[in-house]
This record gives sequence, C-alpha cells and structure tokens, in this order.
Amino acid sequence: LAVLDKPNREYQVEYNGDAEKIVIPDSYYGKKVTKIKKIESSTLKEIIIPQLVDEFGFAAFQNCTSLEKVNIPYDVKEIPEKCFSGCSALKEIVLPQKVNTIGKEAFMGCSAVECMKLPANVSTIQSGAFRNMYSLTEFVVSENNERYHSKSGVLYYKVGSSLYFSKSINERKIICFFVLSLLIISSPSLAATTYVTTNANNVPIQISDSNPKILHFIENNRTRNCGLYWFEDPA
Repeated sequence: LAVLDKPNREYQVEYNGDAEKIVIPDSYYGKKVTKIKKIESSTLKEIIIPQLVDEFGFAAFQNCTSLEKVNIPYDVKEIPEKCFSGCSALKEIVLPQKVNTIGKEAFMGCSAVECMKLPANVSTIQSGAFRNMYSLTEFVVSENNERYHSKSGVLYYKVGSSLYFSKSINERKIICFFVLSLLIISSPSLAATTYVTTNANNVPIQISDSNPKILHFIENNRTRNCGLYWFEDPA
C-alpha cells in the first residue's frame, strides 16, 4: 500500500498486491488521504475506503476481478472513466448522493451487478458506462433526478422519454445506427449485419419483414451524422 504526497499536502493511495482485504487509512503522518489513484489486484475481495476520500483516479479499480465489496465515500462526485471496469465479481454498487457524473465505461463488465440505483444529482452518463453488465435487470432512479427516470426497470431520459439503456439491449434487442438514408442493423442474434433503407425521424416506425418490429428513437449524434435506435423484438 503506497501513500503518495500530493502537491496540496494531502495524500493519494496506490496498491498492488495479493491480499483479500485492505483497509485504507484516513490519514498518514497527520495528513488526510483524499484520493484513490490506483488499486491493482486479482485477489482482493474487499476494500474499506475512509470517508475523507473524495476522488477516484482514472481506471482506479479496473480489472480487480475478485472484488466483491467496496464502499464509495459520500463526498465522491464523479465515477471516472473505466473506474470499475472489469470488476466482474462486484455484486452491489451504492452511489452516494453527491455523484453527478458517471464516466465512460465506468462500470463496463461488472457482470454480477443486478440493479443500478442512480441518485438525484446524476446528470451525466457517458458512453459505455453500463456496457456488458450482463446480470443487470433493473435501474432505480431517484424521483428528484432532473435528467433521468426509470420505468419498469429501464433507464430513460426525462426529456422526450427516450430510452437510454436497457439490459435487453445487450441480449435481445437489435441496435441500429442510421447514417444518411441507410439504416444499419446489428444484433448478436443475426448471422450478418442487415441493411434497410428508410427515412430518418424521431418517432417509432414500422420495419416490414417476416417478423415485424418497432423501431424506437434514442438519440442523435450530430458529429457522426447518425441516430441511435433500438428494435422492440417480440422474439
């Protein structure tokens, strides 16, 4: 366990070892520990973090594949990019009320987590934050959250009520990207990518084939000149 001096005379923690449990001190030589920079371990099952910590580093716990339990202190405001990515044994994530940002791929591959609870202050969820969370069946969003809400366990934007994420996108639904006049449809259940020509719009449309499906708009991506959609597939 390495405790490193920061420029403001506080401390940050790094760890690389084979213990099953570590308790991070709240101070070191009289100076408080405020940041977890990097934890690297394939054996670590539990981490106890002091409440004085208010910051996690990039990919702070990435690929701690045995990690089952970790607390997130109440002053943490951001779950940074790849923070818990690959923590495949982690079963529960409790986000404190002050968290406002969930970074890119922050929980990607946390495949044992079944429920994500989002507090009121979460206003930014970056791409891939919940990717490959194969056990995730439910989102629960605080009623006071102004940007997101959940319905029947599915995560939606409040404005426009467009879908943000559903477990079924990972497993059953078909992900589509509209580029100009070509709709590119891709799904694990398809042997190859399917291409369908249609018109772009922001309301549900019918796709006619042997098994009709409903296409729902999710969001525009102006920089890539495309829209993101999902299919409601009764199969």
